[in-house]
Amino acid sequence: MGLFEHCEEMLSKKLIDWETFGSIFSYRLHNILFNRIILQAKLIEERESWEGFLRLLNNLEIPLPKING
Repeated sequence: MGLFEHCEEMLSKKLIDWETFGSIFSYRLHNILFNRIILQAKLIEERESWEGFLRLLNNLEIPLPKING
């Protein structure tokens, strides 16, 4: 997830283009989000520590999944 925060920074500075990044890496972002342990521990309980990662998801229009039960 930290690597993706660095990617978000490069994307915002136009060092990488969004279309290429999305086509190469979006499936990895989806895999992270569908890991319930990561989702709960990092993106819910430690949300404030992952602002760059969450900004990346938002820019790619990838919503956080809902945790059931």
